Amino acid sequence: MIELKNISKIYPGSPPVEALKEVSLHIEKGEIYGVVGVSGAGKSSLIRSVNLLEEPTTGEVMVDGVLLSSLSSEELRKARRKIGMIFQQFNLLESKTVFHNVALPLYLVGKKRKEVEEKVMQLLTFVGLADRAEHYPGQLSGGQKQRVGIARALATDPHILLCDEATSALDPDTTKSVLDLLRKVNKDYGITILLITHEMDVVRNLCDRVAVIDQGRIVEQGTVYEVFTNPKSETAQRFVRTIFGQELPESVHQSLEKQDQILRIVFTGENAKRPLIAEVIRKFQTDINILQGSITELQGKPFGDLLISIQGDRKVTENIIQYLQEHQVLVKEVASIGV
Repeated sequence: MIELKNISKIYPGSPPVEALKEVSLHIEKGEIYGVVGVSGAGKSSLIRSVNLLEEPTTGEVMVDGVLLSSLSSEELRKARRKIGMIFQQFNLLESKTVFHNVALPLYLVGKKRKEVEEKVMQLLTFVGLADRAEHYPGQLSGGQKQRVGIARALATDPHILLCDEATSALDPDTTKSVLDLLRKVNKDYGITILLITHEMDVVRNLCDRVAVIDQGRIVEQGTVYEVFTNPKSETAQRFVRTIFGQELPESVHQSLEKQDQILRIVFTGENAKRPLIAEVIRKFQTDINILQGSITELQGKPFGDLLISIQGDRKVTENIIQYLQEHQVLVKEVASIGV
């Protein structure tokens, strides 16, 4: 559906800015794909490359098997009609009603008035704003404005929806309602969604797969479950920590004994429900201090994250790690206090 092949983007200047560095992504039809990164990581340049609003310096953009750079100006305009886009700041025309904001793309392609009216009201009903058709953007909440933006993006029956930080201007409750609507767009219309965000929680609650971008490069990608449960890059690890609160407070560090070893244990699938820590305490006759823990659900699967400290002999700790690993539990040593 969407394939980026070795995309680079260099903005001229003194010195030039290399916003994207050999980025390659493959996004399947009907997928919800997230790209997460901090400000300045290259997210906006990447998403705007998909419809050639930013033309890559090098590399290829394929959409529906078509190389976009090979199209004429008219062919590219037609191709863009099948690529909807919603924005962080909504980009609505303040002087036009909700109805006319949604209708604008249809009038631009020459649709007749009756057809426009039917389509617009169908879309406003879908996003829950049929009763706001004659309101102006200034009379709407942020969440309602984004719903208008989504309706407008759907007006030309796109195959793809690009979401440029679509929820970052919204409060948590409104963000959830917009994410629910995007999930409904994906399910009911079969539209492929590519979103960029700096919020890992958005990725967790919406996406099928995710790529992590840092300084213009994709440093990690995989299913949401894979990246959240076992992040490999330092950048992905930082993002995951923001979700699960995995930073150990300094006051807790100071309260530990020098010989304590700290382990992070990640339980996935059925292991998240099993009392493995109790088994370890009985089997190895050792004291374990639970410092921090949480359990959640990722893509319909349970996922538990636990931070523990173990006192005593190093050999005992090694045996505990081996036992847990034998039970398909991911174990990482965080620190040995005093070493």
